[in-house]
Amino acid sequence: MLPVYLLVSHETWTPLVWLFGVTWALGEFVLLVGGESGGLFALLVWVVGLLPPCLGVLVVTTGGELLLRRFDLSNPLRV
Repeated sequence: MLPVYLLVSHETWTPLVWLFGVTWALGEFVLLVGGESGGLFALLVWVVGLLPPCLGVLVVTTGGELLLRRFDLSNPLRV
């Protein structure tokens, strides 16, 4: 929900790329878990172990994109 909000409200594209990457990685992770543990264990690992670093990456990349948009990069030397 947060990446879609950032895309719509601030017109940033990095959250959309982040959402695609995280969805793909989670799909691969769930497919790699065999019958030895189950879906509840995979969900617990996702929420406790993988979600905080993924949200950190989202914050850093979106913040970087917003900071780069604030600066005028068309004339970096201001001549």
